[in-house]
Order: sequence, then structure tokens, then C-alpha cells
Amino acid sequence: MRIQISWSKYNQRRYSKPWICKITYWTPSKQERDWGSFIGDEDNGGLLVLSGCDEGDIVCFGQKDNRGTSTRSEYAIVDAEGNLTTTTKVKAFKAWEKGDKNIERSEETNALSYQDIDKIIHEEMQVTISNIKSRVRDLLGI
Repeated sequence: MRIQISWSKYNQRRYSKPWICKITYWTPSKQERDWGSFIGDEDNGGLLVLSGCDEGDIVCFGQKDNRGTSTRSEYAIVDAEGNLTTTTKVKAFKAWEKGDKNIERSEETNALSYQDIDKIIHEEMQVTISNIKSRVRDLLGI
């Protein structure tokens, strides 16, 4: 489904062009996003448009304040009708985890996706770090 959000006019010297995206991968240290578009201009406002959304997807949208005092960045969850329910970043992350979208397999090839590979590497690195710490303790007699 396609998401559309109306955006009012803005001062282009102060604010960036507004943006919208769908989070396609999210860990505490990394996000991957599919970007949408702003259709309009600073004098008349316009629409933020994002295609390819499904129920439960996390959408993020906002606009940078170049003076740094009122940057806007909002998170929302897509419902079955394509409406957005705004939420906090923490609640959006918890909804992401609950949806278990971190691991996706290609149905055509049944191959590992980049997200699968990244998760496996991260888990292996944690095991390796733990083993190294244990060996150092043994060598130092701690």
C-alpha cells in the first residue's frame, strides 16, 4: 500500500526538505531504510509519499531544522487500512522485534538474505569475543 502524509510550507533557509522512509532492518546499532519522496516545494508544501508498505511496517518521517532547535523525526506503525499510528522510537523498535522482521528468507531461492548473514556474523562475533576473554583470563590466571 502507499502512504501519503500532507506537509505544510516551510522556510527553506531554516529547514531541510521533508523525508519519509520505511525501516527494512533494525537492530539496536543499525537501521536500513527504503526511502520515499517529497512531492511539493517549500512555498506550497506537499506530500510525503512512500510505496510498498504492509500492515505492521515501521515508517519514519521528519524534517531537519538547520538551526538545531526543532528537528522533527517521528515513528509510526502502519495498520491494515494504511493508516499511521505515531509512537515513540522505543515502542517502534519493540514492535519491530515483535514482528520478527530481522530474518527474511528469499522464497524463490531459499537463500540467506543480507539480514540473515549480518545476524549470524554478529552472533559469531559475540561468541568469539567471549572465548577470547576467557582465554586471556586463563593465561593471566584470573
